[in-house]
Amino acid sequence: MGYFIGSYEFTTKKAAKEAAMERMATIPHGFYSIDSDDGDFLLAILENHSEYDEKVGCGIAGFQVNPALDPAHRASGKGKHITFKRLDDTEDCFSYNHCLTFPAKGKKECGERELRYALRESIRPQIQAFKKNDSER
Repeated sequence: MGYFIGSYEFTTKKAAKEAAMERMATIPHGFYSIDSDDGDFLLAILENHSEYDEKVGCGIAGFQVNPALDPAHRASGKGKHITFKRLDDTEDCFSYNHCLTFPAKGKKECGERELRYALRESIRPQIQAFKKNDSER
């Protein structure tokens, strides 16, 4: 069984979590639209949330990355507090650690999330070409 973060597949939960934590450490504080590389990565993490559909609601406009709320994590510079803004301007937060627990071994989730992922991946080249052409103007 593979563990997915966006289009990246890992053979173990540990490998997936280590890769995600390494990437999270490089994301500076600030706002990221879902069209940015870091925003796309945060969305890929959120897609593994057990309550993804309820969290996303009407759709996501972007993510805000701030220092951790826990004073111990804030003092050490480790940890981040992530909120996201929905298309209707409401906000919510999520734990990326929760998103990296993945389903229980042997339990495979199939359904709307996988369909959404497949559809997004099928048009990724067109989206990237559009972004490139738009930035050249």
